[in-house]
Amino acid sequence: MLLEALIAILLFSLGILALIGLQARSINFAGQAKYRADAVLLADELVGMMWSNRANVPNYEWLSGATDTPTALSGWYTKVSNTLPGVSSKHPVIDVASTTYTAPSPYTVYEVTIEVFWRTPEEEAANAAHHRIFTTAYIQN
Repeated sequence: MLLEALIAILLFSLGILALIGLQARSINFAGQAKYRADAVLLADELVGMMWSNRANVPNYEWLSGATDTPTALSGWYTKVSNTLPGVSSKHPVIDVASTTYTAPSPYTVYEVTIEVFWRTPEEEAANAAHHRIFTTAYIQN
């Protein structure tokens, strides 16, 4: 009977440890989901800024490898840096391509591609790859 009680306690303990492990992974996944949601909201905010300032969409371009933050993005980039971890090691990439149409009257359509990168402090310390979201918007001027 004592042996049966010890086996029951062992099985119960293993079950509790498994639940604790699941809880830890759940918390980790919730944190990752929060960062993804924040990145999407920040990219959406930038698209909104561009829509409200359609005449100056090319001023928002910030290609990979560029060292200086474009003036049009300084406030937005500060918000990105304060919201997402690990942004300072790889800045967002904003690519603006334009096509001009002449009929029925001249107008320009900008294809804006936004990539936002981040990584957690643990991933930063391990020099792991960045997470990213990628979105494309079309803005007509």
